[in-house]
Amino acid sequence: MVLYVCTGNTCRSIMAQAVHEWTFGLGTALSAGLAAHRGEPANPKAVWALSQKEIVPHTRTSRPVAEALLAQAETVFGMTEQHAAVLRQRFPAQAAKVQTLGSLAGLGDIADPYGGGCEVYETALAQIMACVAAMVVRA
Repeated sequence: MVLYVCTGNTCRSIMAQAVHEWTFGLGTALSAGLAAHRGEPANPKAVWALSQKEIVPHTRTSRPVAEALLAQAETVFGMTEQHAAVLRQRFPAQAAKVQTLGSLAGLGDIADPYGGGCEVYETALAQIMACVAAMVVRA
């Protein structure tokens, strides 16, 4: 199980979970947010960007990150170095599992598309897809 973490769990991490499950199968990933409120809907532009690649997110509501989620994950990916640092600080027992998603494909942080236009969501999704593709190469 892989856990993807961003800030609000309505854009990047939900897109990452959807791409991961599209690639590796349902039930292989989870997502959460450091500042998420349980049950917030996925951002419509994130869902739209996924639909452009014919990917359907099976998780469409947010959840806050919790120790139990990190404990069941083999790997935890923060969308930015700051996300990864906060995860390591809040959950030191799980720190060895935490890395940035961008590190898989030699990218930096996956920028937050929240508030941007559709093209910003497409860019974030393209970066996420490149990172998940790098997982396929490593598998």
